[in-house]
Amino acid sequence: MATNPPPDLAAESKAIFDNLLNFDVMIGGRLIRIIYYVGLVAIGLGTLGGALAALSAMSYSFGTGLGMLIGVVVALVLGVLFWRLTCELWVLMFRIYDALVAIRDKP
Repeated sequence: MATNPPPDLAAESKAIFDNLLNFDVMIGGRLIRIIYYVGLVAIGLGTLGGALAALSAMSYSFGTGLGMLIGVVVALVLGVLFWRLTCELWVLMFRIYDALVAIRDKP
């Protein structure tokens, strides 16, 4: 036997669906957080792949593998910093939009 969801859950899901269909409420600020974490996972997987490649290269030439490993660590730090800055700029744009809407709606 199927049961109906509680009324507040149904109303909340309808509100979310309505927000997707019209542009009265910006959902980008919430999506940026999700995209940020997905990007961090991608950076982590790329770093793991680079570290494994560096360790594999060490079997042929220790110096080359060590250089690759140092490069992977540097790329990890720079990648995370760049990704964070990029996501913060997107969040800033949405906050500017919210502030402009508040100014416009001020009596």
